[in-house]
Amino acid sequence: NHPSIIPVYDLIRDANNPALLVMAYRDGPSLGNLPLPDLHWPFISDVLIQVLEGLAYAHARGVLHLDIKPENVLVERRGGRVRATLLDFGIARIRRPGRGVERWFDRDAVIGTVEYMSPEQCSGAFERIGPWSDIFSVGAMAFELCSGKRPFPGPSQPTAMVRRLTDPPP
Repeated sequence: NHPSIIPVYDLIRDANNPALLVMAYRDGPSLGNLPLPDLHWPFISDVLIQVLEGLAYAHARGVLHLDIKPENVLVERRGGRVRATLLDFGIARIRRPGRGVERWFDRDAVIGTVEYMSPEQCSGAFERIGPWSDIFSVGAMAFELCSGKRPFPGPSQPTAMVRRLTDPPP
């Protein structure tokens, strides 16, 4: 229960279907739907601080989001203030001391949005993911919000994945 995280009410598992998260509904555009030229530093910094506060809360409880991107941040403007809410914990994993990283989906495939993934997540090294993986993704998102460009673009997901693992940071 944190103001920067969408409330998750339930996890429904069915042997014949993938897991389903039941989350609260919030109205408003995602950060990815806002025109980048209209975003100014005070707005961007406020959103990033709120996202990082929400992640700190989740990380302190062992939850790794693993799909941080502008489309997973809902923004609501109220007067002169902005409220940022982190959405979509569908591929999140739980990291427990002494037990490694647990998941609520049944595959170890590389899942997420390649353009924002940390190198360890992109390479499938799940034993090496941690809070730092989400922080890397926030940095990639911040780079895009400030520059108007993704840090590791590619014409396709495989190209973006190779660039993520081989190119130096911008």
